Amino acid sequence: MESVSGLEKLFSEGFEGGSFDGKVVAQHGSFVRVSGIQEARVGSVVHFEQGGRGLVCELDAAYCTVGLLDSPPAPADNPPSQCVSVGVGEACTLGGTLNVLPTPVAGGVSVSPLTLTAEMPREQPGPSLFSLGRSASVFPIARTTVPSFIRTGVMAIDVLHPIAEGHRVVVVGPYGTGKSSLLLPLLASQSPPDLVVHTPTIISSSPSTTVKAPTSPCVLDIRCDGSVGLFARYLSVLVAVHVARRARDEGRKVMLIVDDLTGHGVLTRELQDDAQCQLPLTSTSLYSSLMTHAGRRSDSEPGSLTVVGVIDTVPEGRDAASVRAHTVASECAATLAPQSDVCIHLASEPTRKGLYPSLDLAHLPLGPPPPFQPPLLRHLARDVRRKMHQRQSEHDRLELQKELRIHVDFWEEEELQSLDALPWILAQRHDRPFRLVEMVILMRAALLYFFIGSHPTFRSITMFQEQLIHLIKSEHSSLYEDLALELQQPTPTAPSPSPSSIALHGGGEKEAADSELSSRCQAMMRALDSALLAHRYDFDLTRPRL
Repeated sequence: MESVSGLEKLFSEGFEGGSFDGKVVAQHGSFVRVSGIQEARVGSVVHFEQGGRGLVCELDAAYCTVGLLDSPPAPADNPPSQCVSVGVGEACTLGGTLNVLPTPVAGGVSVSPLTLTAEMPREQPGPSLFSLGRSASVFPIARTTVPSFIRTGVMAIDVLHPIAEGHRVVVVGPYGTGKSSLLLPLLASQSPPDLVVHTPTIISSSPSTTVKAPTSPCVLDIRCDGSVGLFARYLSVLVAVHVARRARDEGRKVMLIVDDLTGHGVLTRELQDDAQCQLPLTSTSLYSSLMTHAGRRSDSEPGSLTVVGVIDTVPEGRDAASVRAHTVASECAATLAPQSDVCIHLASEPTRKGLYPSLDLAHLPLGPPPPFQPPLLRHLARDVRRKMHQRQSEHDRLELQKELRIHVDFWEEEELQSLDALPWILAQRHDRPFRLVEMVILMRAALLYFFIGSHPTFRSITMFQEQLIHLIKSEHSSLYEDLALELQQPTPTAPSPSPSSIALHGGGEKEAADSELSSRCQAMMRALDSALLAHRYDFDLTRPRL
């Protein structure tokens, strides 16, 4: 019993009596094998004689595997090396346990993951970074979600993919579809004393290749450039999770953004092959743990953690690198998408047309809108989703008619052209966030108006949006203010109707949606419909051509 209690004390409090001498016996890329420090445990810090630090990541009977953290400064004309040079036979000493500082976490800075690591004082024991994955599970654990709507100003998100504090969010899409740009409104939605822990493009070789987050006192960037080794880049996600959890436990509202998980997964595979050993946390277990930490553990404790993971899908190629990246991206999407509360899919085709955000309309969310969404938006979201599905059905029907050589009337093609304008109405400029009242006006117009012509330009769409908002705001100012005031009211937390209570046929879903609106809201929507229909011919996109 004494040996067991002594071992527990060793694991929780660290070591007494100073450091232990060790020797490097072999090196494999970013890892070294060390003998003589069998007293170490996973997560212990190792200092090398010629400079540099490492982290113990595997133990066996006679040796321990140490991942190298530091990378030496490189000359201006040479690229940085992967890790600090550690020779066989070099002496090393054992330090304490890797922990994350500072407490409380300060935002508004851009740092390397190494600046957030230090030896944990023995009088303040705490968990190792690698202990974060012990609660990982393929299935999400039960946790309390804070029913507070996060307003991003992006119409496609706030209407079709609403996000609440404590949510698990996954953004999936090919390279170049604006995934990182879509994160900027999420960053801007947070304000002090909230905290955003951001790991931008964790495998980049230089800071210039990363997406710069907006300067804000609530954004903590954990950047990995050429000054850190590959193993430190692997640790960056663990460091980010550790910082986010600590800030959440301090009672702060935290948003953790990991961009991107595909690159980190490829890096993890390369490190595992390089080390010729099993890393403490594989990419799958780490990302599952990442999602399970979202939310808030109890209603009595303040603070929440919202997790956003970005997956860069890669087409399968013939070379080994593209095959590995495609495999990692597929595994990430298959593991995280079922665990997520919100999964936003982006596509390349809308990007080529100039749409932002470039939503993949084949992956619209199913089921009723969430109850934390304002009732007016929830009402419109149902109608928009229904019309999106009608658009896809019309496309399939007309394609089948053409294949069967069945005559297609011109009015059917014109109706489909009008439906095709709906995704364009959801688009917006990067620098133009919409207020909720503006979203309601635009969404209602998209449902009521018949749009003339095909292939509208992005400029004509943005011009239509601004003209419509200005017209309602100026000529129907009282209605505009009433709508804005209604959307500012606290959202009732009553649960949305269960699918079993909604009829599948006969308009039962619409009746359930209408029942959620108060009589005052229904009167405002009727007034808005009348105002929109009165001006339906005032715009180039809706004016009939004779």
